[in-house]
Amino acid sequence: MPSSAAWSVDEFQKASRVQSHMMKMVKSGSVICDDPVNNLDEHLILLSCHKKLGYYLSNVGCYKEALTIYQQGLQMQQLIFSGDHPDIAISLQTIATTYTTLGHYEVAFSMHQQALQMRQRLFPANHPDVVSSLNYVGVALYKLGRYGEALPLLRQALTLFSGDHLDVIP
Repeated sequence: MPSSAAWSVDEFQKASRVQSHMMKMVKSGSVICDDPVNNLDEHLILLSCHKKLGYYLSNVGCYKEALTIYQQGLQMQQLIFSGDHPDIAISLQTIATTYTTLGHYEVAFSMHQQALQMRQRLFPANHPDVVSSLNYVGVALYKLGRYGEALPLLRQALTLFSGDHLDVIP
């Protein structure tokens, strides 16, 4: 990876151009349509661009802008994937983490809970994604000053993480 200063300016400019192009495509209807399943490849490319742009914006400290991009990506995922999906859980967690960075702890806590609940429906209790979500919910509770509620979740995450969970990693 190039130096951060060079990466920030160059990648931010590239990301801005990609975002501008994507938004033109979305507004013209050439990407988003009523039948996302039949245009899955285009949607997945658009989602990938959204994720990259969000990460670039976060890395240069533009958290509010990154949040908007992440939320747009989540909306697209919800159109493409019906019901629970691991990618949706990742997006929920990414959005929640961005809210935490912005100091919006209540919203972050709520979104981390949503990600945890989805992952608990998708995976066994000792799956690394469930354990990660337990930890994030515990940290969110801690940030809210709800230490009594945070501690059991953090202990549970540590116990599950320390246990043998290699059998659930593909």
